[in-house]
Amino acid sequence: MKALREKLLIDERTLKDVNTFLLQEDNPLINEILGIIDKYGGVKEINRKARENGKLENVMKCLEDKKSPFIKDL
Repeated sequence: MKALREKLLIDERTLKDVNTFLLQEDNPLINEILGIIDKYGGVKEINRKARENGKLENVMKCLEDKKSPFIKDL
C-alpha cells in the first residue's frame, strides 16, 4: 500500500510547472474557466447552489416536474 501511495507524489518541479501554467495572465483556458465561474456568481455561489440542488426534496421536485417514471422506485 505504501508503494502505491508514493505514486501520488508530485515532485516540486512538476508542481511548479503546474502553478506557472495556472497563473499565466494570458492563459486562454484558465481565463475562460474563470469567466464561467464569474458568470455564475463566483465559487461560493456555485457551491451554495450545488448544495441546495442536491437536497433530496429539491431532487424529488425536479423529478416530479419532469414526470420521471423513476419516482415510484425512490
